[in-house]
Amino acid sequence: MAAKGETKDFLSGGGEMGERVRRHDWSKTALGPIESWPRSLKSAAATVLWSPVSMVMLWGEDGVMIYNDAYSVFAGGRHPQLLGTKVREGWPEVADFNDNVMKVGLAGGTLAYRDQALTLYRTGEAEQVWMNLDYSPLPDDEGRPAGVVAIVVEVTGQKRATADLQQSEERLRLVVEAAEVGLWDVDMINDTLFWPDRVRAMFGISPGQPVTMTDFYNGLHPDDAEATTKAFLASTDPARRALYDMEYRTVGKEDGIIRWVAAKGRGVFNDEGECVRVLGTALDITARKAVEAKLRHLNETLERQVIERTQARGKTWQVSPDLLCAVNEKGHFETSNPAWQALLGWSEDEVASMSIFKFLHPDDVERTLQGFAVTRTGQPVLQFPNRYRCKDGSYRWISWVAVPDEGLVYCSGRDITAELAAKAERDRIFEISPDLFGVATFDGYLTSINPAWSVALGRTQADLLAKPFSEIIHPDDLDLTAEVVAALRAGSPMRQFQVRLLKSDGQPIPFSWSAVPDAVLESGLFYTVGRDITGDLAKAAQLEQASDALRQAQKMEAVGQLTGGIAHDFNNLLQGVVGSLDLIRRKADDAALVRRWADAGYQAAERGTKLTSQLLAFSRVQKLEVTTLAVADLVLGTRDILARTLGPSIRVRLDLEQEVDGAGLYALGDATQLEMAVLNLAINARDAMPQGGEVTLSLRTRHITKGGDPGPGEYVELAVSDTGHGMEPDVASRAFDPFFTTKGVGKGTGLGLAQVYGMVRQVGGGARIESAPGQGTTVSLLLRRAPPPGTAPAASSTARPETSPRTASVLVIDDDEDVRRFLVDALAALGYGVRAAQDGAEGLAALEESRPDLVLVDFAMPGMTGAEVVEAARQRHPDLPVIFASGFADTGAIERAIGEGATMLRKPFQISDLEAALELALNAQPEPL
Repeated sequence: MAAKGETKDFLSGGGEMGERVRRHDWSKTALGPIESWPRSLKSAAATVLWSPVSMVMLWGEDGVMIYNDAYSVFAGGRHPQLLGTKVREGWPEVADFNDNVMKVGLAGGTLAYRDQALTLYRTGEAEQVWMNLDYSPLPDDEGRPAGVVAIVVEVTGQKRATADLQQSEERLRLVVEAAEVGLWDVDMINDTLFWPDRVRAMFGISPGQPVTMTDFYNGLHPDDAEATTKAFLASTDPARRALYDMEYRTVGKEDGIIRWVAAKGRGVFNDEGECVRVLGTALDITARKAVEAKLRHLNETLERQVIERTQARGKTWQVSPDLLCAVNEKGHFETSNPAWQALLGWSEDEVASMSIFKFLHPDDVERTLQGFAVTRTGQPVLQFPNRYRCKDGSYRWISWVAVPDEGLVYCSGRDITAELAAKAERDRIFEISPDLFGVATFDGYLTSINPAWSVALGRTQADLLAKPFSEIIHPDDLDLTAEVVAALRAGSPMRQFQVRLLKSDGQPIPFSWSAVPDAVLESGLFYTVGRDITGDLAKAAQLEQASDALRQAQKMEAVGQLTGGIAHDFNNLLQGVVGSLDLIRRKADDAALVRRWADAGYQAAERGTKLTSQLLAFSRVQKLEVTTLAVADLVLGTRDILARTLGPSIRVRLDLEQEVDGAGLYALGDATQLEMAVLNLAINARDAMPQGGEVTLSLRTRHITKGGDPGPGEYVELAVSDTGHGMEPDVASRAFDPFFTTKGVGKGTGLGLAQVYGMVRQVGGGARIESAPGQGTTVSLLLRRAPPPGTAPAASSTARPETSPRTASVLVIDDDEDVRRFLVDALAALGYGVRAAQDGAEGLAALEESRPDLVLVDFAMPGMTGAEVVEAARQRHPDLPVIFASGFADTGAIERAIGEGATMLRKPFQISDLEAALELALNAQPEPL
C-alpha cells in the first residue's frame, strides 16, 4: 500500500482533475481505494493528468475512466459524472465503438483515427463531432496490457470552419496531423528510457532502435542543451520536484535535421524521497514553428468566424489585444472591443460616436475608401495597413482584415507599428552593414543583395544578380554549397558553413555564412548573411603556429628533465655494477668476497631492470599485464619515489589496511600501471598544495551492493587524499574527462586522470572523486578484489628432468657484440652447440650452410628486423623453432610481427630464463608467421 505522501505526489500538478481524482471515492469502482493502486496505474494516471493534451485512460476490462482538465472541456455536460464510470456506460451512444477499443487495447494493439465522425450527446442533444483519436495499451506492473490510454483531439471547429475554405482545410489537416504527442518514461533506478517511435522521430532515430539517456542529451541542440538539462534535473531533485515544461530544439542523430519539441513531465518519488521515474509527453512542434506565417495568414482569412465565436463567448472579445469591431457600410461603428482603449486610448462610447474615417491619417483616407468599395462587392479585404490616430494625437500602424456580411463589415486590426519600425531598422542595417546580406532562390540566383557585396567582391550589383551565384563560388566549395541549399529546401531551420567567394580578379575570400529558408517554403527563397573571416583565419594560423612552438619548447624541456633524472638514477645503478666488478677484478682469488660483490652487482642490475620497466610503462607502449597484486606491498614500494618526487614541503602519510580475516589484500591490476597511477595522483595532489601540505595514501576493503560505476562486488579501495584547495562540483564532475584540465596553457594535457580512470576500468574497477572548495580532494581507485595467488612453486632449473636436450644446435643472431658473446658463452655452458651471426644477412647465410635446431634472434636490428629474418628463414624451414630476445619497448609491434604464440625473452634475463625458453621452444610446435 502506498504511503499518503506518495499518493499526493503522483496527483500533484494535475490541475482541477487531479483534485477531483484525489477526492473521488474509488472504493466503489473496480480500481479500489486509491491507496492500493499499483505503481503502473498511478504512473498512467499521472501521465494523463499532467498532459496539456486532452487525454483519458480506461483501466481494466470495464474501462474505468480517469481524464485530465483538457478532456473535461471535451466532455461538456457529461463532466464530471464521467469520472470513475465504465466507458461503455459513460458514452452509451458509442458503446460499440468503445467496446472495440477495449478489446484491441487489452490485446496489446493500438488504434488511430483521423477526422473520425461520431454522434455524441454532450449537452443532451445529438451533436455531430469530428475527432482525432489515438489509442495505446497501458501495461500493469508485470508488463501485461491492463488498460488503454486515449489522446482525444476534437477537430469539429476546423471541419466546419474549412467547409467554405477547402484550400485552408488541407493546411489545417497537415498541422493537426503534425501535432502528435508521444509519451516517454525514464526509469531513474535502472537508467533505462522508454521512447515510442513517435518520440524517436523527434530525435531523428529510426523506429525500433534502442535509445538511452545519452541519446537524449546528445540529441539536444547546443543552444538549448544547458537549459533543458537543468530543467530535467530539477524535476528529479527531491527538494524541488519541479514540473518539467520545456520547448527545445533537437538535432537528428541520423539525418541532422533540427526539430522543435514541446515536452512536459514530472518526477515520481518513493517513500525515501528518491526520484524513481520521470514521466511525461513530447509534442513535435516543428510544423507549428515552420508554418507560423501560414497560420497567421489563415487566421486572418478566418477572422469573421473568430469574431463570431469571440462575441458568443465574450471573454476572448474582452481580452483580445487586436482591435475588433463591426461597422456599417458608411464606416460608423456598431460595436468595438476594449482593445481600442488599451491600444489607442479611445473608450467604447467615444468609438461608437465617431466614423472610422475620423481615426485615419489624412494620407490613408483615399486608400481606405477604396478598401470599403471592395467590401461592398461582397469580397473580403486582407492585410490592409493604415495609420490610426491615438487619443494623444500620435498614430499607430494597424493591419486590417475586413469581411462583409449582411450589411456590416467585420474588422480585425493588428498593431504592426513595432514590426514596421523593426523592418525599417533592418533595412538601414541592410544598407550600411559590412556583412553580406542576401536573398536567393533554391534554383541558384541572388534576388536581393546589400551594397557590401560590391564592396567586398569588386563586382556590380547588376552583375551579381544576373548570373547564377555558383559562378562566384570557389570550385572546391560548390559541393558544400549544393548540400546546404538542398537542406534549406527540405526545411532545415538554420545552416552555418564556410564558403569562399571569388573577387572580380579571381582572388578567393573566405566567408562564414548563416542561411535560413523563408517561412513559406513554397516561396522558393532563402536568406543568408556572410562575414569576411580572412583576418580571423590569419589570427588562428598565427595562434596555431605559436601554440606549436610552445608545445615543442615544452617537449624539449620535459625531455631534458626526464633524461637528467634517468642519467642520475642510472649512474647510481652503474656505480653499484662497476664498483662490484672492479672489486671482483682486484680480489678474483677470494671466492667469498667475489660472491658477495657479485650479489651486490646483480642487485644493482635488478634495480636497473625495474627502472627500465617503469620507463617503458611511462612511454605507454606496453599493454596491461593483469595479475594478482599485493596492494599494500605495492604502495609501500612507492614511498621512496613519492618522497623524492613531491619534495620536502609535502608530508606523505600511509594508512594501509593490510589484512582482513588473516588474508592479505589482493586485487587485480597491472603493477607498473598502478604505480604510475599512484604517482600521477600524488603529483596532482602536490600541485593542489602550492604552499605545502599532507598527502595520505589509504587502503581499505569496500563492499558495493548497488549498481553503478563500478558494479556490485568486493573491492580494494586505494585512496589518495590531499589538504589542498579542492574543486568546485562542476570541475570535480568533469575531472576524469579526456583533455579537461584546470591548469594553465602548457601546464597540463588533461589526460592524466583520464588514463588513471581508463586503467582501473580496464581491470574491472572504477574511480571516484570527493572534493569541495577549501576542503581538499580524495581520489579513490576501486580495484576488484582477488584471492591470494596460488602457493605452488614455479618450476626451477634444478627441478628440470635430466633428459633435457643438451645436444641441440643454436644459431644466435644479434647485432650487439657484448650480448652476442654472452649468449654464445651461456649456451656453450648449458651444453648446446652454438654458431653466431652479427646481423640478419649473415644469419640467413649461416642457415643456408646448415640448418640449426633453433634460432635465437634479436628483434630490433639494423637492416633487417628479427621478424623479417625469421619470415625469410621459415620460407625454407617452416617448422624451425624460434626465440626472440629483445629489449624493444613496443609489445604490440612485436606481437603483430611474430604472433602472440611466439617464445619471447625480455632483456635483461637470467641464464635460467634462457634455459627454460630453450626447452619450451624445442618441445613446442611452431606457429607459421
